[in-house]
Amino acid sequence: MNENASGSEKSQEEIEKLAQQAESGAHKIYPILKPGDWVGIKAGAVKSNFIGTDDDLKVVIGFGYDTPNDFIFLTHKHLEKLDPDAVLKEAFKNLEEFETEFTALEKLDNKVLTSSGLDFCSERILSSKHMRKAH
Repeated sequence: MNENASGSEKSQEEIEKLAQQAESGAHKIYPILKPGDWVGIKAGAVKSNFIGTDDDLKVVIGFGYDTPNDFIFLTHKHLEKLDPDAVLKEAFKNLEEFETEFTALEKLDNKVLTSSGLDFCSERILSSKHMRKAH
């Protein structure tokens, strides 16, 4: 049994089925922020350094398929069948198309915006559309 992103156990067969569905376009891929000590790195997940260096990672960007119940993180094995540049482009395109809203905090004279509690709320800092909206 393997653990997926949400911590629930799935058989290797279930994971492969979800991955095949994702690769066929049934699920969208997104960039996902993870801590620098994320266990997925040692498990072979594809990642890009976001904050820190290889020797002192603070935050990385993983890439995962958004399935109904879980995220299936892209591994280097998956990349053997995919075009890495196309995957990167698609993940950020999907994030840009993800509708987001801000809430202005009245307690702080509406000078502080929040966007939390929803899917990809942390990852929205990677979206130029979202950041332009905040600006």
